[in-house]
Amino acid sequence: MQKHTDRTMRESTPSTDGINWAEVRANFNLQPDWADFTSFMLSSHPKPVREAITELADRIDARPEWAELAALEPGEANMIFQAKSAIARYVGAQPDEFALVQSTTAGLGLLYAGLQLHPGDEILLSEHDHYSHHEAARRKAEKCGAVTRFVSLYEDGAAVTEDDLIDRLIGALTARTRVVGLTWVYSGSGVRMPVRKAADAIRAWYGARPSPLIVVDGVHGCGVLDEPVDGLGVDFFVSGVHKWMHGPRGTGFIWGGTASWRYVEPTIPTFELDADVYGAWVGRKHLPPTRASFVSPGGFVAYEYLYAVPAAIGFLTSIGKTEICRRVLDLNTRLREGLAALPGVRLITPLPERMSAGIVCFEVNGLDPRDVVAGLATRHIRSATTPYPRSYARLAATIENSGTDVESAIDAVAGL
Repeated sequence: MQKHTDRTMRESTPSTDGINWAEVRANFNLQPDWADFTSFMLSSHPKPVREAITELADRIDARPEWAELAALEPGEANMIFQAKSAIARYVGAQPDEFALVQSTTAGLGLLYAGLQLHPGDEILLSEHDHYSHHEAARRKAEKCGAVTRFVSLYEDGAAVTEDDLIDRLIGALTARTRVVGLTWVYSGSGVRMPVRKAADAIRAWYGARPSPLIVVDGVHGCGVLDEPVDGLGVDFFVSGVHKWMHGPRGTGFIWGGTASWRYVEPTIPTFELDADVYGAWVGRKHLPPTRASFVSPGGFVAYEYLYAVPAAIGFLTSIGKTEICRRVLDLNTRLREGLAALPGVRLITPLPERMSAGIVCFEVNGLDPRDVVAGLATRHIRSATTPYPRSYARLAATIENSGTDVESAIDAVAGL
């Protein structure tokens, strides 16, 4: 008991970065006496987000029409613009390069549905991408006669290197590849793709020939890795805001370079009614070349959640993006190292930090992953399994966790 108390006291004092992480953690209304390592799926709302949602909901209940009017205001008073601007500042891009969506899945679905592909064109994905990425690409291919191909980037995630990933990816390219789908951090293994190196290698392989569009499922890197999305060298980047960014549930985005959006056809009518959109409708004309705002799906949404996005970004900014990313990487490095040292435990995620991020996958000899999750739950540790054909147990530490939580999780796995 004294050991636990000492750890708790250390967590309540400012760390070497000057941040009191216990105070940060106190913003989350997590179940007491539990260590939750599943926030990578859906974050608990921090206090500023809860308060913003409540205030906005009360305002909309009192005057429902305000929700729509706020989305039509000109300039910086526009609440949609404010949400985009907040995201843009935090992830590193320009507000007009973003389409707002409900989730990573919705973003991938809208993006692939709108890509201009033709019979015989190839979409190259990896065997390790999420179901949502695979299905978005497959459905597009079936509708337009394109072909979806898959490459295995590794057999043993724990041993893979950056060169291994890129060599296998480049070896699968062909002259007919029109889209390459990547994942920044693979949720089934925790392997981190060196996206910038991969993008550069893809374009180098094509040389003077037109290179394929590069689409990234970035949700498990966004908010964990301190790299701006517009510096990754890709065409499109899709992420939810309600995972590692601790934003309101049901919020996400598609980022695209300005020159890349022209290759996408909008699927759902937008409610970002600028002069071009409204004028095209009134005049029964075609829209001009696609901009990001054309792809944001219209319709009435949970406005109190969408308009609370700036509150989430404000909370993160008050702590510091660099400090948050460093904290999350440090906690998960401690988690990987602790699990790797346990007899009977096999780490699936690479141990080196440059090859991993915030997701830690592992297996315990003789135990089904579901039994590992159930066993950890008896010790008040929340974990999850990976939803893939080959499943593993999975833990992920966020700023909702403490160093004590990490040590408790390691001890709990050892107890299995």
